[in-house]
Amino acid sequence: FKVYGQDKAQIQKQRDEISKKILLTNQLIKESESQQKNSEQSLILLNKQASYRDQLIKSFNQEIRELNRNIKENDQEIKSLQVELNELKAEYAHLIQQAYKNRDSYDKLMFIFSSSSFNNAYKRIKFVQQYASYRQKQAESIKIKSENLVILNKSFESKKQKSTNFFEEVSLAFSSLGSLFGFLN
Repeated sequence: FKVYGQDKAQIQKQRDEISKKILLTNQLIKESESQQKNSEQSLILLNKQASYRDQLIKSFNQEIRELNRNIKENDQEIKSLQVELNELKAEYAHLIQQAYKNRDSYDKLMFIFSSSSFNNAYKRIKFVQQYASYRQKQAESIKIKSENLVILNKSFESKKQKSTNFFEEVSLAFSSLGSLFGFLN
C-alpha cells in the first residue's frame, strides 16, 4: 500500500502530461486542417497523437495492474482474517459450553472450598478469575477481528470500484483512438 501512493501520483502526473500533449496535438491538428497547407504535417501530428494515446493507455494499464495486485492482496488478507475469526469463534463457543456446564456459582464455590489448603483455594480462585478474563478477551478479540474484516471488505470494494473506473477510462481512450483512426480514413 505504501508504494502504491507514490506510483499512483507519478502515474497521474504522467497521465496529465500526456493528456496535455494530446490536447496540444488536437489544437495543432485543427490549425493544420484550417490552413490546409501541409497534409504531411497533419499526418505527422496524427501519428504523434496516436503515440501519446498509446502511452496514455499503457499508463492506464499499469495503474489497473497495480490496483488488481492490491485487490488480490486485500482478498488474501480478508480470507486469512476470516479463517482466524472462524477459529476464534469456534474456540469461544467451546469456552461458552464449558462455562455453561460450570455455570452454577455453587459449583464454583464447591470447586474453591474443596481444596485441601488455603494456598490451594487461593490458586483456584485465581484460576476461576483468569478463566473468566480469558473468555472476555476472546470475545473482544472476535469483535476486533470482525471489525477489521468489515474495514477490509470496504477497502476491497473501494479498490474494485477504482479498478472499474479505470477500465471505463481505458475503454474511452480506446474509443477515442477508434475515432482518430476513423478520421484518417
